[in-house]
Amino acid sequence: MEGLAPVSPALACSEAIAGAIAGAVQRGEVHSVFSAAANLLFPSEFVLSLNAQDGPAVPNGIRLRAARGAFPFCALRPGMPVLLGAGRLYIPDLHWSVDLQSCPRWRTQLRRPPHLEPTVLVRNRERLRRLLLAPELLRVRQEEGHPLLAAMSAALRGERWLPEEPKALAELLAGRGPGLTPSGDDLLAGWLAAGWWLRGAEPGFLATCAQLLALAGSRTHLLSRTWLSWAARGCFALPLLQLLESLAEEHEERLLAQAQAVLALGASSGYDLLCGLVLGLTSPSLQPWPGSGGVGCARGGC
Repeated sequence: MEGLAPVSPALACSEAIAGAIAGAVQRGEVHSVFSAAANLLFPSEFVLSLNAQDGPAVPNGIRLRAARGAFPFCALRPGMPVLLGAGRLYIPDLHWSVDLQSCPRWRTQLRRPPHLEPTVLVRNRERLRRLLLAPELLRVRQEEGHPLLAAMSAALRGERWLPEEPKALAELLAGRGPGLTPSGDDLLAGWLAAGWWLRGAEPGFLATCAQLLALAGSRTHLLSRTWLSWAARGCFALPLLQLLESLAEEHEERLLAQAQAVLALGASSGYDLLCGLVLGLTSPSLQPWPGSGGVGCARGGC
């Protein structure tokens, strides 16, 4: 792909896709296009997400030096062939190449603290729970016709509970709700994020991730399945990653600012992710201190 013109430098990309970028050239096609994003599909269901310069920093993403509605988003069409590898992305129909070799990369893998302090986690979890139950946030979700809002609100209040077993979780949530990533899938991703923060790469939790992904994958579509597969590996969008890592800190202002950044993800994805995270943090099956009562109240907060 050397010598192709014009060549555009990428603004930044995820470190999680560094291997695919630097590896042998592989052929794919444009899967879907939006005003500020496009999804490219390669073999083995590898999905690459192109985003505008102000787009989200997702685990499979590249940020372009392009505004929403501008080139290449205005020119891309589903089905267009694409080539990726050797440090470049090339779209023959547009005679356009993106240099990915030297662009900055954002981190996607969660870094767990060496010590988890239960009392700090309980306080931070309750701060997030109160934020999610704030009347102004609930009113917006109601106006949007959120399909799972009543069940989510009841779970946050401790009036009902998500099932503990991964099969039941997947059957209840996977593929439920409208949108590019259905609400139920975003809830599952948030629950997985809580598990990675509490349990890390323990064999038992890795088996839970694999089971949940296998069950949920058959109940949802390609793009949402991709999102869940990254979460099952402990890789998350940068705003969620930063929020997770702040859970170990006693700094309410920073925590709530990072929560707002998560809430800004998608139309309702951020709210659903945050709800899944909070519910996961109260899930007895995810607690890292067997027999100790975990991080506090197991049903709805303290």
